[in-house]
Amino acid sequence: MAESLSIVEVFQNAWGKHLIQFRDWITPDTQAIAHWKSRPIEQAIAACRSRMIDDTMEMWAAWRKNKNDSRAQGASAFLPVMLTAFESVPTSPSVRDMRAMPDWEKVILPNDTQNRKVQIRTTAMTVRAQIVVFAPTPHDIAWFAAQFCSFIQREDTRYLNLRMNLGNGLYDDWPLTLLENTLTASTVPLEEKNLYACRIDLQLSGLIPQVVGLGGINDTTTDVANRPTAAELQAVVIEADIDAVDMNLRWIANPDDTNTLINLDDTP
Repeated sequence: MAESLSIVEVFQNAWGKHLIQFRDWITPDTQAIAHWKSRPIEQAIAACRSRMIDDTMEMWAAWRKNKNDSRAQGASAFLPVMLTAFESVPTSPSVRDMRAMPDWEKVILPNDTQNRKVQIRTTAMTVRAQIVVFAPTPHDIAWFAAQFCSFIQREDTRYLNLRMNLGNGLYDDWPLTLLENTLTASTVPLEEKNLYACRIDLQLSGLIPQVVGLGGINDTTTDVANRPTAAELQAVVIEADIDAVDMNLRWIANPDDTNTLINLDDTP
């Protein structure tokens, strides 16, 4: 049986891949950015503890203590460097932006080759992420901020896919999407000479699926008493569309008392 990662671990994996994708995407307008693109990943991008979010100098101190140079620990930190942190406790998005489906629905998942009858519900979640870039000149951080804001607002990069284990090794991608008016970039005043920083904040929101009936570890421990029976679901809903950010879903009631979940974006 495949072991499920926590939602925090799933987000960490997806966010890290997103930042690496940005490094590939960015145009090296300055020598410092070109140097940043050519260094090993661990010397260019690093994650900080959640408690360091909004504390730029603590993030910088942690990077300085890290063994990121071939010389003595803390002797010299590579610049530029991109550090990131995100709030450890996700929040709920406004219902105007996204509406969860807290009640169980009986479905057949489209990517389940065994066509098993399972039950699904969703929880809406918003994660606040923060990036701080340290560089030797203000021109460097200006270009970092401008290009990252362009990158994260592109149609194919304004969301990141969370690779979710729906149960017992059946995986599916569920997106967290950058909502409008949640992206901000600002310079951070520093006391150190020849060191400049910019901070980029953003919020990513999406629906997190919870599935029972695939033989996963949560099948016998999750809301067993309140999950609907076949009789309770019969003929209640024939067809319904669900609007989620970057996901257009349709539930179709089948004669055998199951529902089929269809991604309308994939239909011709």
